[in-house]
Amino acid sequence: MKKRIKYFIKIVVALFLLAITIITTAYLWPNSKFQTPVVYERTIIKNINIVDVVTGEIAEDQFVLIEQSQITKIDSTNITTSENALIIDGTGKFLIPGLWDMHTHSNQHSEWLHHPLYIANGVTGVRDMSGQLNEKDSYWVGSKERLQWNKDLENNTRVSPRYVLQSSYQMDGEKAIPEESPNFFKLQKPSQVDSLLQFYKKENVDFIKVYQQSGWS
Repeated sequence: MKKRIKYFIKIVVALFLLAITIITTAYLWPNSKFQTPVVYERTIIKNINIVDVVTGEIAEDQFVLIEQSQITKIDSTNITTSENALIIDGTGKFLIPGLWDMHTHSNQHSEWLHHPLYIANGVTGVRDMSGQLNEKDSYWVGSKERLQWNKDLENNTRVSPRYVLQSSYQMDGEKAIPEESPNFFKLQKPSQVDSLLQFYKKENVDFIKVYQQSGWS
């Protein structure tokens, strides 16, 4: 009997500690504010091996100069520096162009969940395939949020990849659209196409995400 009681107590304590750990993690993990990197007039990467992704060749021990977030010079000899310069030792390391993810679905949690992971894994550009209707979505983001993220990135106030080619909400027929939304989103007839395009043009959307269930041909 005593063994059963001790076993039960151990189980209860373990579950209690697990619950505390989950609650604490959930409380501390979401963090929409990340410290952005210090801005330098010039950044120099020394002795880096540059991968040519077209030919597959590697240019060894190169010096790379970055000014205002743009690579302005690549040389095999040392590049002189100013006082306000960040020097990165690239010895034994490799440099490639930023990676792209061409099909993402960003949401209201992406600022603290996805963006740091993209950057940490070398993804500097994405094409997002989610969108919104005429009202702000509680989960998905739209062109307004993504374009604001781009502005914040340019102003060095956000850790984020660059978002290109803004998408509309998915056009998949009447069943995919909430009843209270304007009828032109449902695309029940060809005459609604112009209203749809004019709406998304004002939202600075670049393309319409069309599925097959339009209801007409």
